[in-house]
Amino acid sequence: MTPLPVEKPEWLGQHRARIQLEKSCVELMIRWGLSEYSFEVYRRMEERFENLPNGPDPMPDNGGIVWDDSAKSLLRDMFRDYFQKTRDFPRKRQSRQLLQNGLLSGFEGLIGELGQCFEDYRKKTRACQAAPRAA
Repeated sequence: MTPLPVEKPEWLGQHRARIQLEKSCVELMIRWGLSEYSFEVYRRMEERFENLPNGPDPMPDNGGIVWDDSAKSLLRDMFRDYFQKTRDFPRKRQSRQLLQNGLLSGFEGLIGELGQCFEDYRKKTRACQAAPRAA
């Protein structure tokens, strides 16, 4: 009989890492001024990348995260759409500037920061998987 996921020793660490990933991504999007749609954006990203082992295209251990062109265009379009829906909402000056600069740059800064969130998640899940073996 196979154990339930919660019965596996690495489950709790992986669950915590997943929660931290969601929290980091949502906080990042709120800081950028996408607070109205931050959970919706995160859910769409999660659906898009759930088939990949650990987020966007994983690189070797020293490489970090690389977003393929289709993922970048999906994220750019998604952020642009949400920005267009909410552009008349009052925002803090810093968020407004980030969004306007992001619109001009194709949201490269936000996409890069989200890649860092996924990289941190990948490192945490690897550590959780390695910990039971070492014990």
